[in-house]
Amino acid sequence: MSSAINDTLPQQGNATTASVRNNFVAAKTEINNLERLTEDKVVTAGSADAQTANFSNDVTLAEGVRISVEIGAGLTTTSATPTLNVDSTGAKTIVRQDGSALVAGDLKAGQYCDLIYDATATKWVWLNSVSESANLKSPSLTSATIAAGALSGDFSGAPNFTGAPTSTTAAAGTNTTQIATTAFALANNGVQVAGQFRLNATINSLSPLTNIIGAGSGAGTFVEATQTYTRIGSAITNTNGVFTFPETGIYLVVYQTSHILGAGEIDIVNYITVAEDWNGSSGTFNSVSNHQLGSGAQVRASGVCFALIDIEDISNHAVRFELHGLASATTSLEGSSSETVTGPTFVKLANT
Repeated sequence: MSSAINDTLPQQGNATTASVRNNFVAAKTEINNLERLTEDKVVTAGSADAQTANFSNDVTLAEGVRISVEIGAGLTTTSATPTLNVDSTGAKTIVRQDGSALVAGDLKAGQYCDLIYDATATKWVWLNSVSESANLKSPSLTSATIAAGALSGDFSGAPNFTGAPTSTTAAAGTNTTQIATTAFALANNGVQVAGQFRLNATINSLSPLTNIIGAGSGAGTFVEATQTYTRIGSAITNTNGVFTFPETGIYLVVYQTSHILGAGEIDIVNYITVAEDWNGSSGTFNSVSNHQLGSGAQVRASGVCFALIDIEDISNHAVRFELHGLASATTSLEGSSSETVTGPTFVKLANT
């Protein structure tokens, strides 16, 4: 842009006040423009995505007009298309220097921004921005806290994030292309819930239990074996021999038993059973695993059965342990308060 000062006026011997004043007006305008570019900075007002700037020397929009602003307090942008209205010349969208849209949060309160007006696009171009594609493809992004949605675009340049960048942690079980944080990996891998119970005393008369092991209270019931381990995750609940779960998931259930078989006890069966209609007091339990024991003489016999169970509804899915086929009144189920002789172990392996 060339100067408007006419260096041929006033003509020697023919000076006019008009020609002198015109040159002074042109000089003042150009000096004001230079001062606005080099020294005059204003703090924006308005709202985060519709900001305003008012200079002491009003701006006239034209190709290449440049200004400097400081983003006002509390006006960090929240959209990709924030606007700036300079001296009531109209709200114009702010874009990056490559013409691409901003990302929410690009312009932060207190940040200094150099802007140039693109008359063809009728937009303010943020000169000291970094283009999104160049930023993502740069060799290194350091000391970055990556908020949800703050980065998008082409990652083909394989950026190297150094330091300790952070991101929003996805909900457990999320299965998308979203970046996984270490917190997500920890929550979705390895054992998430585990609990072990033991029959706390030997039951010498099994028949009164009507086939359900661990029902009732006191001796001969299941108690959590916390003397030997620290519970992982939330507690599995035992209510009168019925076990319910703190969260959904795929659980491995292992049930071990030890009996002293009475004479003629040739075919007893220990079951893992599951109900999908448990209402807190009743439900229909069906076998998902069992083991059989038997002998013609009085001997000790032990067995293990196990099952993978998909707990999809923690309100209505429950597990209990049953014994069927009892023939001898002298058959007992061994228990102990100090070690697990008979009892179940529950381990959540994965999300449902």
